[in-house]
Amino acid sequence: SCQASLTNLQIVLEQFQQDREGHAAEIQDQYKRDLTLISGKLKEANLTISLLEARVSEIKIIEEDFKASREDSKSKDERIKSLQHEVSKLDVALKVAQEGLQKVRTSADDKVERSLIKAFFTQYITAPDNRKPEVLRLMTSILNYSEEELEVLQRTKDKKWLSNLLGHSSLSATDKDVLSGQSFSELF
Repeated sequence: SCQASLTNLQIVLEQFQQDREGHAAEIQDQYKRDLTLISGKLKEANLTISLLEARVSEIKIIEEDFKASREDSKSKDERIKSLQHEVSKLDVALKVAQEGLQKVRTSADDKVERSLIKAFFTQYITAPDNRKPEVLRLMTSILNYSEEELEVLQRTKDKKWLSNLLGHSSLSATDKDVLSGQSFSELF
């Protein structure tokens, strides 16, 4: 019976050993599954970290570019302000120059050179009668006569122009209005 007890004990111990090994195998399998799961999550985390590090690098590059752009923008803004100020100065200078040019033009328009008047006078007096309208048209064109003023002069071409200049005019009231207020040089 000792033998039977010993055999029973041995069977119980073997059974316990098998249960223990089975339980250990289950725990080991669970650890392997957990390790595989954790390993997969670790790979995912490492991939995410790599992606985030790459994104951080991109953001740093963008930030540096933005800072450089902002500095460049400030520089361009300063340049634009400088150019606007320069344009403003040039506008003032242009306006002054235009006013001066206008004064010179007005002054030049008001002054007719004596030699020009002499040449017109001589050409008109010495021109044959059939060429006088042509000379008159040239003179009025150079002296900026209007078409209306030219018509008045052509209507009075047969009249004595010297008496017209001296005031003994036979011009109509309308013709006198067109030519009134004009200087001697303007009459040519």
